[in-house]
This record gives sequence, C-alpha cells and structure tokens, in this order.
Amino acid sequence: MGDGTTSVILFAAELLKRGNELVKNKLHPTTVISGYKMALKLGLNYLKDHLTIKLESLPEDAIYNAAKTSMNSKLIGPESEKFAIMVVDAMQRIKVPRADKKDKYPLNSIYVVKLHG
Repeated sequence: MGDGTTSVILFAAELLKRGNELVKNKLHPTTVISGYKMALKLGLNYLKDHLTIKLESLPEDAIYNAAKTSMNSKLIGPESEKFAIMVVDAMQRIKVPRADKKDKYPLNSIYVVKLHG
C-alpha cells in the first residue's frame, strides 16, 4: 500500500526482539520499558527541533497534498481530493491567531457527522 504499515510492523518486531534479549540477559522489563520511553522522548524532541516545518512557510498545495496522503485508504482513497479540501478548509476556519505567532486549532470545534449506510 505504500503507507508504511510493513515498516512499522518490522520496526516494532525488532524492538520486541531486542527487548526480549535484554530481559533474557537479566535486565528488568521495567528498565527496558524506561529505556524505550526515554528513546521515544529523545526521538520526538529531535523531530520537533530538526525536522518540522512551520505551517505558514508551506505552500497551500503542500498542505492539501499532506491531507490527501493521510487519508489515502481503501475506503476514501478515490475521493481523497474532495476530503482533503474539506479537511484543510475546516482547519483554516477554526484557526485562532495568537500574538505569540503560535496559532491554535481547537479540534473539538469541528463536528463530524457520522451516518450509517
């Protein structure tokens, strides 16, 4: 599918395999979990500090493409263009500009109507 599912499964399996080896070498499971949590924090901080791009600096088509890609599934894939426009429009409508340039997006302001059938 190209959505990274296999990569995530392989990565998780490798983490479990290595964690199991550490436990077999008499390292307590909570210590292993603490190490994973620490690595997660460090990884997220690195992503935040080095690999993020300010939304304001992105061209509008890049924002639509990101929304379209994130919704590319078997269910709505053929209609992802239409849904991407709806999602980006909804986010722009609820944007609350702030003086510190860190705009807020109160997601609970968006109501999704769910219908059966």
